[in-house]
Amino acid sequence: MKTKKNFLTRLILMSAIGLSMVMISCQKDASVQTSDTNQSNTAKYAEITDPELSSKLAAFTPGVLDPIEITTLNFMREEELLARDIYLSMQNLYTLPVFKNIAKSELVHTTAIQKLILLYNLPDPAANHQIGVFTDPDLQSLYNAFLAQGSSSLNDALKVGATIEDKDIFDLKDRMQYVDNADMLFVFNNLMNGSKNHLRAFNFQLVNRGITYVPQFITQAEFDAIVQ
Repeated sequence: MKTKKNFLTRLILMSAIGLSMVMISCQKDASVQTSDTNQSNTAKYAEITDPELSSKLAAFTPGVLDPIEITTLNFMREEELLARDIYLSMQNLYTLPVFKNIAKSELVHTTAIQKLILLYNLPDPAANHQIGVFTDPDLQSLYNAFLAQGSSSLNDALKVGATIEDKDIFDLKDRMQYVDNADMLFVFNNLMNGSKNHLRAFNFQLVNRGITYVPQFITQAEFDAIVQ
C-alpha cells in the first residue's frame, strides 16, 4: 500500500514538472514571436507611415528629376516590392509573425515610392505588378534566389530577411548620393529607418536561434550600430 502511495505521489510530481516545462516552453516561443513588433518598431529609428507620410510629402515643392533620379525611383519601387513579395511567401510557409508584420511595412514603403513616381508624372514600373514578377532583370534573379533559399527552412528564411534589409540599406545609402530633390531624400531616409528596424527584427530572431548573421552589403560596423 505504501509503495502504491509513493508511486502515485511521484507520478503527480512528474506530471506537474512536465506541465511546468511545457508552459515555460510555450512562454519562450511566445516571447520570441511577440518580440517581433517590439524590435521592428523601436524609437531608435523612427519611421513615418501613412497618413502622416502623405501629409509631410505634400509639404515639399517638387523639383526637376534627372535621369539618375528617375532610374533610382524605378529601382526602389520594385526593390521594396521584392521584399514584400518574399515576406508574403515566407508568411505562407512559416508561422512567425515577423514576416507578416514586415510585409505590411514594405507595402507602405513601395507605396511611398509610388507616390513620388505619380507626383512626377512618371510611368510606374509596377503599375500592374504580379507577385514575384519584376521588370528589372537583376531584381528578378534576386527574387528567384531568395525564394528558393527561404523555402528551405525557417532559419534560411530569416537569413533571407536579414539579407534583403541589409541590401536595401546599402542600396538606399548608395543611391542617395545622387539625389538632390528634398522630397525624394525625405522618403528615402524614412525607408532607411524602416529597413534598419526590419534588420533588427530579423537579427533578433536569428540570435534567439543561436545564428550569427554576417552582413553581405553594409559594413560590419554599420550592422553592429544598427542591431545593438
